Amino acid sequence: MSGMTLQEWLISTTTGNTILRLEKDWINQVLAKWFGSYLLHIGEVGSGQFWENSRISRHALITSTMIKQTDICAAFDELPFASESVDCVILPHVLETVSDPLSILKEIERILIADGHLIVLGFNPYSASGVWRMAGAWRTMQSAPPRFYSQRQLQLWLLELGFEIVGNFHGFCRPPIDHSTWFQKLQWMEKLSFISSVYGLAIQKRRLIIPTSLVRRDRKPRWANVPEPTVLRHDNDPTR
Repeated sequence: MSGMTLQEWLISTTTGNTILRLEKDWINQVLAKWFGSYLLHIGEVGSGQFWENSRISRHALITSTMIKQTDICAAFDELPFASESVDCVILPHVLETVSDPLSILKEIERILIADGHLIVLGFNPYSASGVWRMAGAWRTMQSAPPRFYSQRQLQLWLLELGFEIVGNFHGFCRPPIDHSTWFQKLQWMEKLSFISSVYGLAIQKRRLIIPTSLVRRDRKPRWANVPEPTVLRHDNDPTR
């Protein structure tokens, strides 16, 4: 992992390539069901690979630093798009690398159309990869994820923003080792889905609409039934 970026590790190592393939297969299945005009891929991970099976007509790769495949270079919490103008956003392993993940989710909520979709990929902190990171195995990686967020934590953020989870994915339960012999011997661990190293969430933006028929226009304000004030007189009042 020495000197590699996360994207380079995913492409060039046995573990990383396996994770990337699992994520790509799941995203392709999800995107095959969604339609629209504009799809944004935010971040370098999987750049140009996750939208191969998309039925959405226009795609753009957004990165914070310029790379060969970049279409737009921008800060992830200040995206140069109008509110409610994007149909779908793919967010692969971005939240682990930023200081304020909630601000990015808020920005995505802003640009998504009503009933628009979001795909988030993350590393599970309660997995072999999480233990590997805690042990310092990823210290030499450039732009290594400083923190993993659990699926539950992500779900709480999404609920706060009014999103609904419509699908999920869990994959790769083995430790992130590149020794080919041990990689094959530990294949039995793939049955232990509760300790999977990566997860994905398919999410839809929901808008709460209150039918006008449910709004009572004849309803009196709360203070409508307050009694009239009473005038008190004292015994020595000369006007009595």
